[in-house]
Amino acid sequence: MRIAAALKPNLLLAPGARLVSVSSQMGSLERASSGDIAYRSSKAALNMSLKCLAIEWSRTRKRLRVAALHPGTTDTSLSAPFQANVPAGKLFSPSQTASYLLARIDALHDGPSGRFLAWDGEEIPW
Repeated sequence: MRIAAALKPNLLLAPGARLVSVSSQMGSLERASSGDIAYRSSKAALNMSLKCLAIEWSRTRKRLRVAALHPGTTDTSLSAPFQANVPAGKLFSPSQTASYLLARIDALHDGPSGRFLAWDGEEIPW
């Protein structure tokens, strides 16, 4: 949020500006599931902060978009312990993940600010 505060003056001036953060569907309160409580809590806090930013900034800049993005499961050392539970075709290389997220970022101008989106464009409930 400190980065967002530092970027705010420039974001408010740039037409079509977007502020996004990588989050996780595990931070969705509606999609409660098992998992590390500290991780889930930190993602829920991030998501709430982004939603609040979207509301606050929409008052002064209608075209600015704020979003939380869930990248899916990316094949990294962080996800390695959990990869056995990932359905076939749902474990993405880092380059696939980057491509999916860039597509979501490019499409943000088509919807309202304050969205929580998965890698495939699915809207995730807060």
